[in-house]
Amino acid sequence: MALSAAELSRLSDLLEQALTLSPGERQAWLAALPPADRPLQGALRDMFDAQAQASPFLETLPRVESPLGPEAGEPQPGDTVGSYRLVRLVARGGMGSVWLADRVDGALHRRVALKLPHLAWGAGLAERMRRERDIGARLEHPHIARLYDAGIDHRGHPFLAFEFIDGVAIDLWCRSRQLPTRARLKLFLQVAQAVAYAHARLVVHRDLKPSNVLVSSDGQVHLLDFGIAKLLHEGPEDANATLRLGAAMTPHYASPEQLLGEPVTVASDVYSLGVLLYELLTGERPHAPDGARGGAGGGPLPLAAWQRAVQHEPPLASQRVADRLLVRGLRGDVDAILAKALRRSPEQRYATVDALADDIQRHLAGEPVRAQPERAGQRWRAMLKRSRASIALGTTAVLAVAVAAVLSLSQMQRANDAAARASAVKDFVLDTFRIETAGDPTGIELRGTPRELLLQRGARLIDVRFDGQPTLQAELHGVVSNLFDEMANFELAELHAARRLEVLSHSGAPSADKAVAAMAVSQALLKLGRAGQAEEPAAQAIGWADGEPRLSVMARLQMAASLAAQSKTEALAGELDRIDAELARETSPATIERALAWGARASLLALKGQGPQAIEQANRAVTLAASIEGAASPRVLNLRWAQWRLLMEFRQVDRARELGASIVADLRQLGGPKDGTAAFAEIYTTAFLFADDPEHRLSFDAAEAIVLADRDIVRQHGCRGIADADAWSDYLLGSLYAAWHDFERAEPLLSQSLARIAPVGDELTLIPYASRALAWAWTVRGEHARGDALLQSQMGLMARRGSPLARSARATLALSQSMQGRHRAAIELIESALPVAGVAQGKAAETASSQPLPAMPPELALWRTAVWLGNGDADQALASLPPAAQLASLPEGDGGWAGEAACVAGRHREGLAALDAYLQREAPRRSPASPFIARARAVQGLCALRAGDRKLAQALARQSRAALPPPSVVSPYFLQPLDKLEGALGTASTVRVARK
Repeated sequence: MALSAAELSRLSDLLEQALTLSPGERQAWLAALPPADRPLQGALRDMFDAQAQASPFLETLPRVESPLGPEAGEPQPGDTVGSYRLVRLVARGGMGSVWLADRVDGALHRRVALKLPHLAWGAGLAERMRRERDIGARLEHPHIARLYDAGIDHRGHPFLAFEFIDGVAIDLWCRSRQLPTRARLKLFLQVAQAVAYAHARLVVHRDLKPSNVLVSSDGQVHLLDFGIAKLLHEGPEDANATLRLGAAMTPHYASPEQLLGEPVTVASDVYSLGVLLYELLTGERPHAPDGARGGAGGGPLPLAAWQRAVQHEPPLASQRVADRLLVRGLRGDVDAILAKALRRSPEQRYATVDALADDIQRHLAGEPVRAQPERAGQRWRAMLKRSRASIALGTTAVLAVAVAAVLSLSQMQRANDAAARASAVKDFVLDTFRIETAGDPTGIELRGTPRELLLQRGARLIDVRFDGQPTLQAELHGVVSNLFDEMANFELAELHAARRLEVLSHSGAPSADKAVAAMAVSQALLKLGRAGQAEEPAAQAIGWADGEPRLSVMARLQMAASLAAQSKTEALAGELDRIDAELARETSPATIERALAWGARASLLALKGQGPQAIEQANRAVTLAASIEGAASPRVLNLRWAQWRLLMEFRQVDRARELGASIVADLRQLGGPKDGTAAFAEIYTTAFLFADDPEHRLSFDAAEAIVLADRDIVRQHGCRGIADADAWSDYLLGSLYAAWHDFERAEPLLSQSLARIAPVGDELTLIPYASRALAWAWTVRGEHARGDALLQSQMGLMARRGSPLARSARATLALSQSMQGRHRAAIELIESALPVAGVAQGKAAETASSQPLPAMPPELALWRTAVWLGNGDADQALASLPPAAQLASLPEGDGGWAGEAACVAGRHREGLAALDAYLQREAPRRSPASPFIARARAVQGLCALRAGDRKLAQALARQSRAALPPPSVVSPYFLQPLDKLEGALGTASTVRVARK
């Protein structure tokens, strides 16, 4: 969360208190915090966790003392410093030099930027090196160069090894590419993110300047050199330290308080960022002391000259440039933002870097900035400019915004009174958001009211204020609906869309107007997940659009969206055939309607299980749509999102990873770094990639960090295009924990997700996903009755909706039954879940087993293996295994069941090898307390004991017992193999007594 300057100061004090306590004492201390400090508990816990993770790393670093060795002259290429060989000099400054170096000790191959301080620093060197080491170790951020290593070489010379960034200074990057103002502002936001991250960890940089901000070839910013950074919780520096650090700072970018030797806070970095941005946008620095030119830099000047210069506020940025277009881009908002960041007094600047970044984002989004007073005209202009991209991220993504471009057709068809209505709409919106306070106590009370509540207040007056003017009423309800949609309040968006349609239907409005209004209602219902209800207004739109070919196609595409969301394949196929027939009469083959129709056809093919054909059709749709509208238009983004889902569903993970990253990047390009829709898309792609990527190229720690950060953004800013983004975020985080096999953390999140969404109605797409995931978490934790009841209550709903999860839910219930020893019921359930191809549903086990196995999804075949293992039939279990190539594509491999089946069948060597391969592959990718890993080790121990290797069996029993969760929070299924193993080894009673 973003903290104010006051909160950061208080956090520093609290952290200083906590660091005097042992880890065991801190929890009680946290719980006893006074009410005023309790909002900071979460930030303190995060810092304790970060310190616990960083401590082992810091303990491996040598303690940096004063240099012991003699001066050995200047370093040269080829010299060895610690474990590194110098390659070439990168930079030299007054405090030392930086070299490109290779690690040569054989531990790992890594190229680093090696920082070698001048030994002439004397007594201050050890203090400075220790400071930089400790600061660098706590900063891990994509826009901050990482500290890899620190130490002293055999001659007593200290060094620091940083991530090597092959890039150019940010000012050179902007000039060489002649970036426009907006692009420079967006690039600067990356710098602000990195600095805000450091501030949240109580680190002030204190030397922000272009040479410390490199941009790599992919356009990513990397912040360097925390060499004179200060930890906020440290005490004041002594005079000598201040002098040394004063010599290290760069006066051009230093804040007034730095230059005057006053206390340094986050506001100092805000000022330096203001100088950096001023220079990026104008090519000049804000202050030019006597004897120096702001842009040229000139020679060294006395500190007093800089101290005098910063006593005055700098000229506005727009006054420092000559180009008219650039002046227009800087005048107003940007001038105000820079002026606030560069205030002489720290108290008058932005309180945090987050606040500075937020104002820049608001400017880029066309919203009023907080650096200058907001006027009614500005609010209106900003509202007109806020037509940012929307993306629907549920199962209706292919078509949910398919009609967005035609929602203005009715406005284009009006002529005579369009100007009058536009003026009335403008006045209404301005009056809604204008709050008069002069002599009006009500206005004063409303000043802090969120704009959503203000809009509700104004919307209630539409029908009264414009009584007898149905056309204007309809127009205003449409405007209000669109505004609520932008605010992610889809209930009210649908309410006013429906009211607009109602007014038009009773006023004799043109059919085309009613068709567009009906499509808007259908679209709003889809965003709420009410696909069944969305059919009726879509059908009305089709009727009203008759005779207008383009409008008719869009209406049918809206109907196709509702049918696809309900998995109504036959009806969807018929609707798509009618769309194709209408499109065949088009003279141009390259239209956006054709691309959208291909996207809908891809959804139909996917519902039928025809993965390769679906992906090919989705590719065609994206290619055509992008050629017409560009890759980042709302409709093309939706088509790309549908393409991503298909790639994940049909196991083309590498392509999905690349596509998902590009979608998130485009959404952030459109909406800014804190865009809620981009954050939600990143949560979705990260959670699914972690769970479904068999190679697991994304670590759990990295995935968790991404999801937690993005989840906070979604909660703060909402998500355009999806009504249940908070519930989905909880579900996805819970799914991430479940994939990591941390079911203790997964279960409450999944419960919370389902509780949030269940009262809304059965049609929301999240319910079957959350229900199955929660049921599985309960099953693993031994709450079989709860899990089974939830699955049984949802299977009917899933089957009625044609959800592909219906079969998976049945298989989950089968495995749960098997885990409880109800083997016959389990076999009947798993057989009934199979695709009908020679196996009749509901047959008895012995009849079903005699039939040839049908083609089936590999996950289902694997769960069938587990069910037959529970029944003690190793031969059937082995026969059920999918081919090796399919097993390798599964995110969790064979689940250990292939090796278990071989062991039960008496093929001990084969079983041991298979279990060993499973454990070698999966153990590093799962929680240390994974019940699946612990059980597999116990199964392998039993197999080893039967093969005559008692020593291996004992070792595996110890490993399994150490990792297995307590019996109270795990199903007996996971304990049974270990109990058998310990009984056979004669250690069961000892272990049970120790456990008590």
